[in-house]
Amino acid sequence: MAKKGNRQSPRRSHWKRNLFLVLVVVVIGVLGFTGYRYYAKDQQVARITSGILNEQEQTFTNNVLISGQTGSVNADAMRPVVNYYQQHPHELAVLKDQLDQNNSAPNGFRIVKKGSYFGIFPHYRLVIDQIRPVVQTNAPNATVELDGHNVGQTSENTQIQLPSVVPGFHSIKITANVHGKELSTFKQVSFFANEHEKVTVPLAMMSFRVKGPAGAQIFVNNEKVGTIANDGTGAVTDVPMGQQTTTWLQMDVDGHQVVSEKKAITKKDDGKLISYTFPSAVSKDDGFQLFSNLWTGVGNATNLNQSLDQQNVSGNFKDGTNNPDYQALNDMVNQNHQSHLQFGTLHLQIEKVQPLGDDSSLVTYRVQSDVKINNTLGTFDNRYQAHVGIEDGQSLQIQTNQLVQ
Repeated sequence: MAKKGNRQSPRRSHWKRNLFLVLVVVVIGVLGFTGYRYYAKDQQVARITSGILNEQEQTFTNNVLISGQTGSVNADAMRPVVNYYQQHPHELAVLKDQLDQNNSAPNGFRIVKKGSYFGIFPHYRLVIDQIRPVVQTNAPNATVELDGHNVGQTSENTQIQLPSVVPGFHSIKITANVHGKELSTFKQVSFFANEHEKVTVPLAMMSFRVKGPAGAQIFVNNEKVGTIANDGTGAVTDVPMGQQTTTWLQMDVDGHQVVSEKKAITKKDDGKLISYTFPSAVSKDDGFQLFSNLWTGVGNATNLNQSLDQQNVSGNFKDGTNNPDYQALNDMVNQNHQSHLQFGTLHLQIEKVQPLGDDSSLVTYRVQSDVKINNTLGTFDNRYQAHVGIEDGQSLQIQTNQLVQ
């Protein structure tokens, strides 16, 4: 009799094969699901933004494109983006959400499909659009440096459009010669499309308004920068600011160069109205008292038919009765006697007090009165300019007193 051989049952062979196929399908399914999740758009976007936050150059090389540039992207090219988002992680989270939901963000970042993984899963890449921002300063022909590189000069309207740059942090340096002084300023700025495409980087200059006597010259740091107009106002624009900036007025008063107080100004005074005080030997009140006393004596001497010497006003004059202008008033009193002139109530008005810078001031005043000459009524209306000063530390004295039109 022949022996029976060991033969595998067809049913068992089919079972093993089916099990193998099931395992293959399960493995493929697991790998497929894992790949689907790993290469999903939101996961790729998350890895890209994480690479930005952690400055992973491989992420830039494999997953980032910069518009207008060829070749792979390295860490140096991404430096402005990385520096900005490392300091603003919350905005990076906002960018991630915008790319997830809309494939793009308003600030010039967008997600595109470019290539695939294993011929199955789409490869998403971040495209960064370059921008050409504008830098505005406050000086024409100023030299502009971008990230340490000279990119040109500002135009007559004091601005310049930069070459194409990657969004993010950049450094701007402005250098200019303003009124013979070399000025420079440095600023770190952020450029983004539709957000910060124009930035202002001002040099240390200021502008202000001035109030003072008409015709006075305006000085800033020993340089004449303007003149007070007839309405008593002036304007100073784009004055360089130094560590110490000082301004004052200077004017000619009857041949004397008079300088006001000097004022230290800072950037806080930008746009403000600045008034100046001139050192003066006499105030309007002092002038009124001095000349009111004098003309009361002139009126009394005229009406009482006395000489001016009898009114004891010669002490108001330098050199007393020897002062030529005192003598002129005494002559006027004598002339009034001869013409039988009588004063009514005298009215005195101090119109202007201008310092002369040598402990004296120029006082312009007006004297008015009704007069009567032999029963004929008339008016007395004279204007005078007088030099008034302090002599040897004593009281105010009239140095000159001239009739003017």
